[in-house]
Amino acid sequence: MYVTKVVIICHEGHSGNVLPEDARQRAMLSGKRLAEMGLKADVAVSSPQACALETLLCNLTGMGSIPPIRTDDSFDGTLPGTPTCHESVLEAMKAEANNAGMTIEEYLLGEEKGWALHVEVLKHPGETIMLCSHGGTTIEPMIRSLDRHHIDQGTDKVFQEGASALLTFGNDPSRSLLNVEYFGNLGKVPDVSDPGPMPYNRGV
Repeated sequence: MYVTKVVIICHEGHSGNVLPEDARQRAMLSGKRLAEMGLKADVAVSSPQACALETLLCNLTGMGSIPPIRTDDSFDGTLPGTPTCHESVLEAMKAEANNAGMTIEEYLLGEEKGWALHVEVLKHPGETIMLCSHGGTTIEPMIRSLDRHHIDQGTDKVFQEGASALLTFGNDPSRSLLNVEYFGNLGKVPDVSDPGPMPYNRGV
C-alpha cells in the first residue's frame, strides 16, 4: 500500500516579503530536520508570494534536494469576498463556518484550497509534495476542510511562521486524509527527536 505525503510549511517571518538572514537559516535547518525524518520532496509547490517561495527554497536547500518549484495562485492567502447566492444557502454556510470557529471568508477559502490540495494529491500518487503557503488564511482552513474531525487549536497557536506539518493521504480512490502530524517550526527546535507539541494528530 502506498501513501501520498504532503509537507505543508507556513512561510517564515519576513520584511517587505523578503526573508531576513535568521529566517533563511531557520528554514534551511527546518529542511535539514525534515530530511532527517526520512522525507524527500518529489514535487514542490508554492504560493506566488515571495516570502513563501523563499521559505520553500530554503527548506529544500536544507533537505539537500531541490525539485522544480511551481507556483500556484490557488495557494495564495488572499481571502475571498462573501459570495452572492441564495440567502438560505449563505446562512447555512455561515452556520457551518461558525461551528468550525471560522468566518465565512475563511470557510470558503478552506473549501477552495482544500480542493486545490486534493487535486495535487490526485496528480502525484505515492509521492511526497512540499507545499509552502500561508498559515491562518490558507493552511488551517484547508486542513479543516479536508478533515471535519479536526478540532481547531487556534490558528495563531498552530501554524505560526515557519511551522510545518505532514499530511498523509491513502491510496483509496478518494485519496482520503489519514493523518496530520504537526511539527511546529523545526528551525527553532534543538532536537529533531523532540519536535515540540503536536496540537493535533488524527490516526486512521
